[in-house]
Amino acid sequence: MLTRLAILAIVLLAAACAKTEEENVQSLPPSVVRAIDAFAEECAAAGGVANTRDAARRVDLNGDRRADFVVYAGWIPCDNALGVFGDRTKVLMVFAGDTGGDAQQAFSDDVYDVTVETRDSRQELWLTTSGEECGRTQAAAFADETFCDRQLVWTTAGRFELAPLDAARLLK
Repeated sequence: MLTRLAILAIVLLAAACAKTEEENVQSLPPSVVRAIDAFAEECAAAGGVANTRDAARRVDLNGDRRADFVVYAGWIPCDNALGVFGDRTKVLMVFAGDTGGDAQQAFSDDVYDVTVETRDSRQELWLTTSGEECGRTQAAAFADETFCDRQLVWTTAGRFELAPLDAARLLK
């Protein structure tokens, strides 16, 4: 049986967690918040409740010393509608931070997973993908598919693209 003190502690902890999630979203640029809100709305439309606390990562992927933002549906649990974002690939969006305090979408794709790595004090974004994006023919069956990790790199055209195939890390 829970004491009044234990119940009060639980209520205060829940309120602190909700405030932290709200503060995290409010500290993001408007374009990133809109993208996260769209995922939350998709979850709600399927009867779920989205936890967007960890939906975005703040990184500097293009070396301009401004925060870039990675939003990945795989980082958004959708309670009561677990499969709403798919059971394999999920939407990834990358936003390049701008000088005005917002960020512009600079890449979008469906990927199996996303990893942020730090190498020589630089942050790198690696995407798990398959088939042709790994330089292989798409397999007839998912169990026979070839997977690889490809780094996302900043181009002189001012957008992110997958690094050349010769830099891919084959997984299977």
